[in-house]
Amino acid sequence: MKLSFIGHGNMAKAMIAGILKSGLVSESDIFVSDCDEDNQKAVDFADYVFLTIKSQVYSHVISNIIRTENKVFITVAPGIKTDFMNGKVIRTMPNTPALIGEGVTAICRGSGISDSEFDFAKKLFESFSSVYEFEESQMDYVVALSGSSPAYAYMFIEAMADYSKKCGMDYETAIQMAAKTLIGAAKMVLASEESTKALCDKVCSKGGTTIKAVEKLNELGFKNAIEQAMNACTKRAKELSDF
Repeated sequence: MKLSFIGHGNMAKAMIAGILKSGLVSESDIFVSDCDEDNQKAVDFADYVFLTIKSQVYSHVISNIIRTENKVFITVAPGIKTDFMNGKVIRTMPNTPALIGEGVTAICRGSGISDSEFDFAKKLFESFSSVYEFEESQMDYVVALSGSSPAYAYMFIEAMADYSKKCGMDYETAIQMAAKTLIGAAKMVLASEESTKALCDKVCSKGGTTIKAVEKLNELGFKNAIEQAMNACTKRAKELSDF
């Protein structure tokens, strides 16, 4: 199989690195072009065409492509539906931890995609991420759940480190400790059969320190703030589908 990437930013580079490492294709079977170039060459070269470009330029790029028969186009941007062009389309939403092989990708199957085509596409994404299949009606919500959410985690880590710095701790040490604590907590969620609430309750001893922090977060509307942020993210993803 031959692959083309239209757009060669960080996400494309991460995807290519993971795919090459997996051995699914060789370097000679991958073609990369910029969205401002003659992208028909990229389409003619490949069996699978990755559109690793911003949502706002999809229409411009597709308008300059004429021969799409028997090609599988894979979108890698929020708001781009599987019917945005004539032909076979697989819609995906990876996230930036793909850069270190720890990504999460949501994938949606468009009409006309065969089982073998879809399975191969999933294998490509599994080379750098965990892959979850969704109906198209859910894809805009997935942007808020996994596509954009690394930013929420970075902000949480930064906030904890900033507080620690104010208390006299070394900032870089605080960043390391906060990040590794989140990794550990996430692994606890994945390894445990208990709910996230039960895990939280286990940390919150009555009259202890953690319960005071949790009570303050609840008082300040922590969960509501996250929900509103995710809602804003989803709203923007839906708006992008109009481009």
